[in-house]
Amino acid sequence: MRYSRRIARERTIAALNRLARQAGGSAFRLVPPDGMAIGFGNGEPAFTLRAHRPSGLDALASLDALTIAHAYMDGDLDIEGDLLAAFSSL
Repeated sequence: MRYSRRIARERTIAALNRLARQAGGSAFRLVPPDGMAIGFGNGEPAFTLRAHRPSGLDALASLDALTIAHAYMDGDLDIEGDLLAAFSSL
């Protein structure tokens, strides 16, 4: 894995771990570009965040709704499953 992709992946995992601990909401899953799924929270995931490129991971790591929306619109990120749970968690 290239250095920049590894850094983007680690930053995103750290940010989503903080979010999952603080929000205490629905369990969810992240699928980064390498395809190795990572679960957050307890129980069956209500939604999946699928990052197609490192820029999608960067958007998620920002935890900024507008940045995440732009990544979604640019095709860098997909949200699968319960969209309301995803929007309330992010």
